[in-house]
Amino acid sequence: MLKRKTRWILGVGITVFLFGPTLAAHLAVTKTEPEANTTVESPSLVQIWFTQKPELVVSTLNLKQGDLDVSISDVEAGRDNSLVARVDDVLPSGNYIVEWKTAGDDGHVLRGEFSFSVSNVVAQR
Repeated sequence: MLKRKTRWILGVGITVFLFGPTLAAHLAVTKTEPEANTTVESPSLVQIWFTQKPELVVSTLNLKQGDLDVSISDVEAGRDNSLVARVDDVLPSGNYIVEWKTAGDDGHVLRGEFSFSVSNVVAQR
């Protein structure tokens, strides 16, 4: 019984040792602009910050309103481990999704998305 338990603990330890650094190496989103799930006036850009420098060669940003693609510039490397694209036109009020794809230090391609809403109504006093 003790032998089996020791083997199991040793097996788990070896697995964590071998694969732990790989699992921890994936990049993750730390911040978005516009901030996810918020309502903003029409943004001039979309930007996503990551825990690692994103690989520009495989990176894409797409802006959608429903099934429609919204015109944005080509994705560029931003400061502080970010990707950025300029929004070409003033966005009408509505709901938008930013779809992203990139890879980090480990080379694994990751995808994700975040949403925000635009309200161009100026508050009356």
